[in-house]
This record gives sequence, structure tokens and C-alpha cells, in this order.
Amino acid sequence: MVRRTSNTVYLEAQVGGRFKKKPLKISGRAIEWNGRTWPLESLTRIGWGRQQHSRLPGGTEYDVSFGNDEEFAFVRIVNEGDFTRLVTILNETVAARIKAGLLKDLRDGKKIHEEIAQADIDDTGVQMTRRGLTTAWTLQSKYVPWTEVEIGNKPGFLRLVRRHDEKWHTDLDYTLCDNAHLLKEAIEGLIERHASRLSDLLEDE
Repeated sequence: MVRRTSNTVYLEAQVGGRFKKKPLKISGRAIEWNGRTWPLESLTRIGWGRQQHSRLPGGTEYDVSFGNDEEFAFVRIVNEGDFTRLVTILNETVAARIKAGLLKDLRDGKKIHEEIAQADIDDTGVQMTRRGLTTAWTLQSKYVPWTEVEIGNKPGFLRLVRRHDEKWHTDLDYTLCDNAHLLKEAIEGLIERHASRLSDLLEDE
């Protein structure tokens, strides 16, 4: 478990792409990356994922993103150990606070709009799409309550599908869509509890 003490250094490494690396440092107070300091208490979004590259030695690179309400930073990592340590630190220092804030926002009527996925998410459900019945070029849209939602399978994405009709779905990129991993945790908790609102999980906080 990571202890939140401001003078403790949790990670200090040279990270980046295969040909250009920069120092990354995380303490109990902040992330220092690319000439900027990001206070941990300011972070409101995090994400991470793996990228497979068949033409590159090793074949895999790792991406991590973090940021506040206005802007975000993107880190590409080659070393799997550094990636795992960074994700662990984010999970143990900021993830619980960010997820609680997300659930409180949904409880208060705010929506999560994911432009890339063309999805709107609120406390009681998610907007899903499917290809048109007459042509694949048209997209149909449908609001699906959480009581009808299951987690599907698509590598690199949080795929949400409608139960018994997986043609209705939405895909959230784990790296590019804010807090997709945390949203998955919340949806898994909702399904386990047979709840109808994501904010019902606040009772467990």
C-alpha cells in the first residue's frame, strides 16, 4: 500500500517512447513530468492502456494519462514494470477520491459526455448505438438503463452492451476516455448489488 506522505518518492524513472525518454517522478504530493508539476489533489481524471505494435521490438507500449478539469498529460512507457508501478500508485493515491467525486456528480444530475465514444452516461443509464437496420452507414441511438447493461469484451476498451442484444453497445477507450477503469469498477459494483443507480454505491464509500 502506498502511504500518502509528501516527502516520500514512490516512482522515479526515465519513461517515454523507445527513442526519447524524460524523467518522471511521483511523490506523495505531486507528479513531475515534462517540466510540469501536477499536484495529486488536483487530479480529476486518469486512464491507462496497452498498445500492441507488431513491427516494434517487444511489441508492446503502455500509455498513461492524467489531468485536471482543464487539461491533461499523456505518458508513453516502454518498460512494463514502470507502467505497472505508475498505475498502482495512481490507484492507491487518487483513484478512490476521483471515483467518489464521479459518483457524487452523477447523483447531483451531471452527465458524462464522451465525444469519442458518442456516449452520454448518467446516474441511471447510458446512451448506446447500433448500426442501422437498412444501412451500415447510419447509427441508431438508444438510452439503456443500468438494469439492462452488461460489460462486454473488446481489448483496450470498456465495452458496455445491452443484455440479450449486444448489437446495442458503446465502447470507451481505457486510455482516452476519462476514468474508464473507475467507471468499470462502479458498473461492476452496481451489477453485483442489482442496483439501478451508480450513486447507490456511495453508501459503500
